[in-house]
Amino acid sequence: PDEYLEWKHRAPLFEQEFFKKDSVTNELFWDVICLQEFTCHKELFENRKSEGYTSFIMENGDKWTNAIYYNSAKFTLLDKKEMKYRDPETGQPRAKASS
Repeated sequence: PDEYLEWKHRAPLFEQEFFKKDSVTNELFWDVICLQEFTCHKELFENRKSEGYTSFIMENGDKWTNAIYYNSAKFTLLDKKEMKYRDPETGQPRAKASS
């Protein structure tokens, strides 16, 4: 049903899954989370940086975002590459990578 596609329904499910902790060690369960064509990353992760995730975000204008979140206790970002998205109608770049 369409109501399950709405963010108000999906947000609690994302939070429950992405921010769960290992029952034995109490560490973050997921080391890396990748989201593609996602529109609500700021709402979901903005207040969670203190929980150990660092991000690399590639925004595509104001439509959607690709994001990689990683456990900063286990990983260090060594390099990143800028990626420009092109509007399929105009062929012009839409946005550039940010972190």
